[in-house]
Amino acid sequence: MDANAQKIIDACENNWDANSGDCNAFVKAVANEVGINTLNGNADQILQYVRSNWSQITDINVTVPPKRKEDLAKEAADNGKLVICGLTAAELGGGHGHVCVVVSGPMVTAGSGKTYPTGYWGMLDSVGEKNKGINYAFKENVRDHVTYSATSI
Repeated sequence: MDANAQKIIDACENNWDANSGDCNAFVKAVANEVGINTLNGNADQILQYVRSNWSQITDINVTVPPKRKEDLAKEAADNGKLVICGLTAAELGGGHGHVCVVVSGPMVTAGSGKTYPTGYWGMLDSVGEKNKGINYAFKENVRDHVTYSATSI
């Protein structure tokens, strides 16, 4: 495994218990531990920053076969990039936005048959998940709209 990929998993493990009830606090704590000190605010503010300043991972339809953003997010995490995914409050239909950290690990098959990368996240007013498919972090009707952003650590 790439050394930085392991460093990100270790940061997730180190910060999950203390931040399992707050996705943005969790993402900021993990980012800080791996040397990224530029994430601030709530999930919407984090997403605004990473969508504007980090590399965006999108579907690549010009290859045969096409590559889904979820597969490319896993590849970025496997290669030691810090990958943040999420949706804003508006994209989720109001309330709060939601952010997660994608980590190196297996792709997880959802009931729809599509696959999603492994990740960690806190959950406001609840308890998040660790080392679980990102498909569990978002309802089925929105999970294919999740954006993925990556940066080097």
